[in-house]
Amino acid sequence: MGPLAARAEAARRRDRQHPREVRRGLRADLGPRADLTRARLIEQVYEGWRDGDLDRATEPLDPEVVWNAIESAPDAGTYAGLDGARGYMRDWLDDFVIEAGEVIEVVERDDRVFRYSRVRGTGRGSGVPTDIAYSQIYEFTPAGKIARIDEYATRDEGWDEFERRG
Repeated sequence: MGPLAARAEAARRRDRQHPREVRRGLRADLGPRADLTRARLIEQVYEGWRDGDLDRATEPLDPEVVWNAIESAPDAGTYAGLDGARGYMRDWLDDFVIEAGEVIEVVERDDRVFRYSRVRGTGRGSGVPTDIAYSQIYEFTPAGKIARIDEYATRDEGWDEFERRG
């Protein structure tokens, strides 16, 4: 067994012993604690968004998706449906060059996924580098599509809401 396979097996054993343990790390979204399908769907949203491929970015979303942006952000609000999600992403792409994203933490419970991540970019008009850490809660339909995305300005704000929802 190679070193990656051995680490994966050790993580699976640990998960069986501690199923609610929070996972942290750069590639946490692909770790054994998260459903790989859901993690990949979430990652597809952000890869497509970063690359400006909004069709690819919105493919994992339910047609009736509800996306709540961070309440304190300039683009605060609720974006409904695929057109709303595309508009939200397009606004970001108009204002920023998204350079990198990092998943810091991810936890899955039932049909929900909590994710704390960081995005780095540069303002298109200003050239000012931007580094934003924020959390998100994703809710999935029974068919496996993303039905709802709620964004929070801090990890703790998102985690508290995730815990409140059970």
